[in-house]
Amino acid sequence: MSTSVVVAKGAGFVANHYVCTAGPRDRPFAEAHSFTSVALVLAGTFRYRAGSGHAALEPGAMMHGNAGQDYECSHEHGEGDRCLAFLLAPELVESVGAEVAPRTRPAMRRIELPAHPRSAALVARGRAALATPGQVSLEELAYDVAAFALAADEACAAPAETATDARRAAEAARFLDTHATSSDVALADLAAHVRVSPFHLLRTFRRVLGVTPHQYLIAARVARAAELLVSSAREVTDVAYTAGFGDLSHFIRSFRGATGLAPGAFRRAHRRS
Repeated sequence: MSTSVVVAKGAGFVANHYVCTAGPRDRPFAEAHSFTSVALVLAGTFRYRAGSGHAALEPGAMMHGNAGQDYECSHEHGEGDRCLAFLLAPELVESVGAEVAPRTRPAMRRIELPAHPRSAALVARGRAALATPGQVSLEELAYDVAAFALAADEACAAPAETATDARRAAEAARFLDTHATSSDVALADLAAHVRVSPFHLLRTFRRVLGVTPHQYLIAARVARAAELLVSSAREVTDVAYTAGFGDLSHFIRSFRGATGLAPGAFRRAHRRS
């Protein structure tokens, strides 16, 4: 009645795309969360029951589960649902919890959160990540949904950045500039380079520079591609790979989104000018 496909994995997390086809006539059965998890409900409706309570979940909601917690899902009011679930390792939960909820034990205190602006934005990013691979970093999204689940609206209510935070964000940006054309840079590796936790870097980098590290990396690659289109006669495919994009369609989408023009049109417009 359900299928699960791993769409991303990294240090401390696995992202699974779940598709369930159960309906009102299917009897629910008991299951248990093997890891701490946060699931973004992308489509469909279902009822989630756990020891701490129960809730009807709809698109835009988030389902939280603690490792070892028993639960069951049922579909009294319709057939099927689709979720993007993040399985979170204890060290990731502890790390994020220490920053967003330091006075409480880092556990998922709710079994659901109804859709509202911030959770809806996370769900929208989850849909985009599945629809257009490469446009959204699932690693960054894993940390954001963990923070949201642990502290809800307090997740991003951090004080203004310090001089040290600003320096580390700048150091991380320089590292991304240097490595933009060579390979993808995992958030965990970038955080280790500047000697902070991944979530701390994600929050600080976004606050200082206005974008996430993944968005900064894509922008750096687009800038390099623009230079190559203007200064050389290379084929667009060659430009894409040289600039660091591993997929031509991802390159075209990213370039058009940043410049408003497809790569070929950008080259022609520049030469005319």
